[in-house]
Amino acid sequence: MKNVFFLLFATALFYGCEFNKSIKKDLMTGLTTQGDGISAEDVFITVNDKKISRTTFVYGEEMVINFSNVEGLQRENGKAFPGIRFVVISQSGDTAMATDDLYTQYDTEGITISPLRLTTSLVVANPVKSNEEYTIHIKIWDKKSKGTYTAKLNFKVETNKNITIEKNKAEYTDVYLFAKETKSIVIDEIYQKETVYMMFEGLSGFTEIKGMVFPGLGIKGIDKSGSTIVDVPDLFSMYTETGVNTTDFKEQVSARFNFEDMQLTPPVKIEVVVWDKKGDAKVKAVVELKIIK
Repeated sequence: MKNVFFLLFATALFYGCEFNKSIKKDLMTGLTTQGDGISAEDVFITVNDKKISRTTFVYGEEMVINFSNVEGLQRENGKAFPGIRFVVISQSGDTAMATDDLYTQYDTEGITISPLRLTTSLVVANPVKSNEEYTIHIKIWDKKSKGTYTAKLNFKVETNKNITIEKNKAEYTDVYLFAKETKSIVIDEIYQKETVYMMFEGLSGFTEIKGMVFPGLGIKGIDKSGSTIVDVPDLFSMYTETGVNTTDFKEQVSARFNFEDMQLTPPVKIEVVVWDKKGDAKVKAVVELKIIK
C-alpha cells in the first residue's frame, strides 16, 4: 500500500506541475505557441480588425497578434501585470527588428480587464523588406511570477501587385500606398474623402552633388471617363536649385492626393513619377484605384 500511495502522489505532483504548460500549432497559419504557467484560449492574427489565416503581407500592412482569455497571471487586488515584447528575424538569422517591453504603461496600475486579451502589432515596413521572409518571436511574461507564454510565426512580405513600376537607371526598395486617416496600407480601393500617399523608399541612382540630389516629383490622375482629376507637373519645383538632402531623399519620398470634393467617375488611374533633374534616373508608379463614396 505504501508503494501504491507513493506512486499516486508522484503522479499527481507531476501533472500538477505540468498543468499550465502547453504547446499548440495553428494548422492554417503555422502560428506556434508555448505556455509555461500562462495560457491563452485562442491566438490569432488580424489585419484592419478582420481575422485572417494568411501569412503573406503586403509591404506596409499592419498585422496584430491577438491573445484572448489569457490566464495564469498572478493578480494583485484583481490587477494583472503582463509584459510583452517581440523580435523579428530574417531568413539569414539577422535581427530585423526588436522591441523592449511594450506594456510598461501598466507597471504601476496593472490591468483589471477580465477575461484578459493581450495584443501586439507589427507594421510590415522598413527595416523589414518586401520579397523577403521573416519570423516573429513574441514573449509574454508575468511581472509578478515566473509564468511565460511565447508565440512564433513565419511570414512573407510582398509588394502591392496592383502598383506597376517602371524604372530607368534608378533603383528603389519599396513603393506602396498609405492612407492618412486610417493609418493603413492601401491595396486597390480608397474612400473618396481619404488622403492617400504614394510612398517611395530607398531611391538610388540619382546624381549626387555635395550631398544633395535634384529630383522632380510629378503626379497625374485620370478617371474612367478620361477626365483629368489631378495634374501637378512638379511637386519639387522649389528644390530645383537647392536640391534635397541625399539621406532624406533615400529614406522616403511621397506624393499626396485627395478626391474629397471632386466629381469623378471611378476607377481612377494615378501616375507618380520621380526623376533626376541632373541625370537620366527615373521611377514611375502607376495604380488603378476603386473609389468608395
